[in-house]
Amino acid sequence: MEDNNQIVDVTEEFEAAAEAAQDDTQLDDNDADSTTSSSSTASSEGEDEGDGEDEEEEFHVSDDSEDDDDDGDDAAQVDDKNTEDMFVEMDDDEFQTRLKESLALKDKGNTLFKDKDYIAALDLYTQAIDNCCVRRPEVAAFFNNRAACHFQLEDYENCAQDCSHAIELKPPYVKAVSRRAQAYEQLEKLEDALQDYEEVLKHDPGNKPARQAAKRLPAQIKEQQEKMKEEMFAKLKDLGNMCLRPFGLSTDNFKMVQDPSTGSYSVNFVSNGDKSSS
Repeated sequence: MEDNNQIVDVTEEFEAAAEAAQDDTQLDDNDADSTTSSSSTASSEGEDEGDGEDEEEEFHVSDDSEDDDDDGDDAAQVDDKNTEDMFVEMDDDEFQTRLKESLALKDKGNTLFKDKDYIAALDLYTQAIDNCCVRRPEVAAFFNNRAACHFQLEDYENCAQDCSHAIELKPPYVKAVSRRAQAYEQLEKLEDALQDYEEVLKHDPGNKPARQAAKRLPAQIKEQQEKMKEEMFAKLKDLGNMCLRPFGLSTDNFKMVQDPSTGSYSVNFVSNGDKSSS
């Protein structure tokens, strides 16, 4: 039975890895389909109705909903980096005109992305954002698609930042949360990654990559914390030795002794003579 369980676990890990790799190349397309016909249909774009099914299977374009201030608090933590300065005010008529232009840019970007021309695709998504950077749900897909380019180009910091903008505009935007979790993993921000994966599972309990990550990351986080602790103590020891050296001492002259009854520590001085005799 133990061997069978191991086979199942390994199979799940392979499936999760495959899904995660596929998700890296997913775009969001449906806001393009829901708005290009007329400006009056723009309000429906934030609902992900088509979810990009007309695109190739591995690409998804979604129209993200507008950030309504507190709506993102229960979805995922947003990495706020001067977002107030990024977005502009625009009347609805101008927005609808610019949105159509930006959707056309995004469609061209999607084609380039599929051709793996990530730099050119990123440039078009950036143009789409700059042309129509309004706090509206329809804009979020531009950020998420640009985040996909950043990920493919291994620019994980900007990937995470663009995902955060997308989440802000359309909480919970599970695709963006999932991509940001993957970016955080690459950046070794494992606790942030785990938080995002857990958020994904709230909305998509069957998500295999998120489920596997939620199992895998706690042990990795503990290992990372222990490593950081060791590095910190090593640096403190080096600093202590530098300060004590003029006095003919080192940190080896000081021993930490734990009181088993209280768990607290006391510091005992050990002379150089005592050290050599021991």
